[in-house]
Amino acid sequence: MATVRLLERIASVSSSPQSTDTAVALHQSIVENVVNILKTAKETVLIRDDFGMQAYSDIQVFNTETNKQLIADIAYQIDNFEPRLNNLSIACDVSTKKGPLDVVFFIKGDYENNNNTLPFTLQLTFNNRGQFKIKA
Repeated sequence: MATVRLLERIASVSSSPQSTDTAVALHQSIVENVVNILKTAKETVLIRDDFGMQAYSDIQVFNTETNKQLIADIAYQIDNFEPRLNNLSIACDVSTKKGPLDVVFFIKGDYENNNNTLPFTLQLTFNNRGQFKIKA
């Protein structure tokens, strides 16, 4: 019985388009890792105290300096802790502000899968509590 179930599982995997499944799984893995990085507070991971975002909960007004600081921090975290993501670019769309601190950031890049370069885009909102809300 167990052998039959194993063979059924192998058959279902081999009959599906594996490269598409692999690309989807890889993309989801990168999204989950970036989300984990951006939602983790700095100095809360014992092995790497530089992992995670510093606290931005004390920011009163979003300005150019804050924008540069957030982009630099996001870029540092992704460059260091998500090596699968290449050609990283981060942009801030101030026109989408919903409040004093609700600002939308766009993370773009690409990653390799089976010798193919695939695009990566992630939209995140920095809210007035100093937290990131992710929209893939």
